[in-house]
Amino acid sequence: YQRRVRGTGVSWSYVTVRPSDIDFNGHVGHPTYMDYMLDCRPDLVEGERIRRVDIEYREGAVLGSTVLVQHWREGGVNFVLHQYTSPITKRLVALGKVELW
Repeated sequence: YQRRVRGTGVSWSYVTVRPSDIDFNGHVGHPTYMDYMLDCRPDLVEGERIRRVDIEYREGAVLGSTVLVQHWREGGVNFVLHQYTSPITKRLVALGKVELW
């Protein structure tokens, strides 16, 4: 499900890792993290284009695990940050930064 904190610009969703999310290394792959990012964005604007994506991986999300995906804008409207955290261990799984045109 997806939630948004009104007035804060922060939204989040919980994602349970499915078999189709797993890559040949046995954990969530880069394209799936991109899907998680886009699915969490409540403010996707028609015509908005992505210029660059950076994802810093800390540990792998594996089949059946739940990942908290958080979305917020920082530094104006050109950057969107996403944080993937395991709600059980509270450990950071990955941090994504999207630069928009």
